[in-house]
Amino acid sequence: MSARTFYAFEHRYGVNTRDEDRLPIGKLHAFTSAIQRDYWVEEGPAYMTDAWARTKLLAREANRLLKSQEATHHKPRLVHLERALNSFLGRR
Repeated sequence: MSARTFYAFEHRYGVNTRDEDRLPIGKLHAFTSAIQRDYWVEEGPAYMTDAWARTKLLAREANRLLKSQEATHHKPRLVHLERALNSFLGRR
């Protein structure tokens, strides 16, 4: 059985901005638990139009985004935050 991955997206200029290929501008983040992902999203800006707004993504949305980035020669922006988040929360 493979481990589940939970995704969130950090929007560089707010949720309504796209690049010339109609892809959201920002970074895709992967987490090993929904609780970690939800906490990280909640700690983001209060408004979705703010820079670095954070939203949850379903796995199929994250996979579609990664495939779109590869098809348009974008370097996939996938960041694993588990170690940094655990350090922030004082876990080892």
